[in-house]
Amino acid sequence: MGHREKGRLLVLDAGVRAEFLLTALSRADLRRLCRKLEVSFPGYRLEKVEETELAEALADRYEEDPRAAATIDLCLDEECRMGLVMPEEPLPAPLVELLVEVTAAPPSLLQAPILWALFSHPALEVREAAAEAYERHLDRFAEILERMEEALPDVPTSVPSPPAGKEHLPRNALRRHLNQAEERAAGLAREREALQEQLSESRRTAALKDGKIAEMKQELSVVREELRAGEEARALLAARVDRDAVAEARLRTAEAERLAREAGALRRDLSDARRREAELTARVREMEKAPVPQPPRVIEQPSAEPADPWLLPVFSGEFYDSVRGWDPRVLQTAFEKALLLAQSRSHPGLDAKPMHGVEGLYRIYVARDVRLFYRRSSDGRLEILSLVDREDLDRYIRAYKSRLIP
Repeated sequence: MGHREKGRLLVLDAGVRAEFLLTALSRADLRRLCRKLEVSFPGYRLEKVEETELAEALADRYEEDPRAAATIDLCLDEECRMGLVMPEEPLPAPLVELLVEVTAAPPSLLQAPILWALFSHPALEVREAAAEAYERHLDRFAEILERMEEALPDVPTSVPSPPAGKEHLPRNALRRHLNQAEERAAGLAREREALQEQLSESRRTAALKDGKIAEMKQELSVVREELRAGEEARALLAARVDRDAVAEARLRTAEAERLAREAGALRRDLSDARRREAELTARVREMEKAPVPQPPRVIEQPSAEPADPWLLPVFSGEFYDSVRGWDPRVLQTAFEKALLLAQSRSHPGLDAKPMHGVEGLYRIYVARDVRLFYRRSSDGRLEILSLVDREDLDRYIRAYKSRLIP
């Protein structure tokens, strides 16, 4: 039902409200509500307090405290569930009164959901009509009980004596008194059977509720166990993730430190190479400005090139690009070999040879796996081309040929 107004039993008087709580809730539910709302009976334990007193105390508290009213309404919503849906449109007053009469006589836990649905109806006129019909029903039921209590002492066990002053009543008058007594006794017996049936039904309902509570407790225990297992698994996973993160961080830190050391070493090597390159360049320029020395006397060996006079070495931009990254000792040897080549191309320590298939390209020996390429220009200069590793000779020659192709 979409309508859920707080204090839905305020349409009933306190006494009628207490009667409905007795009809709709079990004694255990009444005690539970009293504990939750802190309703106490000084000098008595709740287990010893009668149901009527519990219901009356809750009915009074319902009207005084809106929060208590909301708690009682919630309890009624849980206990008074029914399989059908009450229409939200206003119901005719006769239909409301008929529903109240059918469900309230005799009062039972099985009929309480329908009464609660009427008292909770969205339409105010339906709630008021249901309250009035329920009050009228309780008034009639109270009158019947009063008449029954008045009649109980008058139930005869034998034929009653005639009233005083009327010792000789007609026979039919005596029979009428006897019939009335028998009818009252039969009515009391039927009422007793109805009350016993109601008690049995209440016990069956209570047993069903106890079974349902036991099932819910078992389900709750299973859910708690699953939740505990999930929490343990989550804790293990979190610990594992933390360990992996720490190990990864340490690995990254070590890798960063190693790279930093390598970068520092490379920067130092580059700085040394640049310093050595500057020294060698300055030395070459000084040698270019110095007077031409006389070539030393050496024993001439057969060479692929005829002896030529001094040629001025010219270091090309390609040469300076090629010497980057070489060991300083190799660079020093390369510059020394270039200067020696300018003095004597037939020196045995140079091993100067022309490259077959490439006209005008020569190479000399610098180190075991290093060769220096050069060529002679028509104006009498030596053009130093490139310092090449022996493994890259073929690649360099192909690249040189490709530059010659117009």
